Amino acid sequence: MKEMAEKYNTVLVVGGEGDKCRHVAEGYGFKDVVTPGDIIKDNKHTTPFRKLTQEEQDHSRARNFGEQEIEAIFVFADSREWAGDQQIILDLLMLKNGRLGTRSETFDEGPPIYFSHNDIVWSTSHDLTRLGMGALRASVEAMYKALTGKDLISTAFGKPQIGIFQFATRLLQQWRKDTYGINKPPETVYFVGDTPESDIRGTNEYNESPLSENTWYSILVRTGVFQEGTKPRFAPKATVDNVLEAVKYSVKREALKAEKAEALRVAYNDPDAVIEEWALLGMSRGRLWYPTHPVSFARIVQVFFDPPSSAKCDGNLDRQISIVDDLVSLCTRQERRPRKPRQSWEDDTATSSSHDSTDRSDFSRTYISS
Repeated sequence: MKEMAEKYNTVLVVGGEGDKCRHVAEGYGFKDVVTPGDIIKDNKHTTPFRKLTQEEQDHSRARNFGEQEIEAIFVFADSREWAGDQQIILDLLMLKNGRLGTRSETFDEGPPIYFSHNDIVWSTSHDLTRLGMGALRASVEAMYKALTGKDLISTAFGKPQIGIFQFATRLLQQWRKDTYGINKPPETVYFVGDTPESDIRGTNEYNESPLSENTWYSILVRTGVFQEGTKPRFAPKATVDNVLEAVKYSVKREALKAEKAEALRVAYNDPDAVIEEWALLGMSRGRLWYPTHPVSFARIVQVFFDPPSSAKCDGNLDRQISIVDDLVSLCTRQERRPRKPRQSWEDDTATSSSHDSTDRSDFSRTYISS
């Protein structure tokens, strides 16, 4: 917004109660901020069915719009009066060079319009979700199309636009640098949201984007738009009851990641370290396999990262890493004990009778535990 404040001089700001958004805009550095109240005060016939209250009259500023050009429109917050605000927005979009009272013949001379977010719905104390700024945007675009026959080019800031996540990344990096002297963004950012269409969608898309410098992990809370029993269109990495549970989940996951890293360090530095718990050894015909005897951690890692040619592995590194992640999550306790003699899977049949014998014989040709 500070960049926009340097770009535009006189702007219309829509939304919020009274003229609060005017003060917010001025705080960003906008030099000349107009509100719908200013326009109605100048010409009460602008909105036939909306009349300003005395308080609104007092907060609205008198202007000579015949001598002013409105250079841009910003919807900062949800509109409190849709009909009047949409009328004024559409009037401005069809202006000639941003001057009220004029009308462009080509409908391509009006000011640009920006929305601070694009949520179609949001959660309130009502049983059902309520319309949000994204709905206002869709309505304005539809009416502009009906009036002019042209598509309105509008811009939305905030989620799910990637730019907001890039900005957040820069802020986090600057905070880490100022606070801890670490000049790089966090390895993982946990993004907690209640709206799949904006919060979760934006987080997932940014995480998968080549523009992302780190990992963004989406967590959906059940306290907002999301309705229990429904399947979100944009699936989160995790779903929890509330923000506190999201924080607990994130802390627990980070602790587990540290345990995984330590387990791998032990595996590579101490090949005699063995796994006390059952360990995920591999995949055969889509099934997970668990050995019933201690297995060398280093051997398992070797199988997945340097598998023999006959190994049942698709060669996809991300998939291999994912499998090893699952493996390590099951294996967090190691202790020193003498290495066991090399033993094939078939030798362990007597203690593994609960597993499918067909898959076991197939697997024994490739995976040997040590």
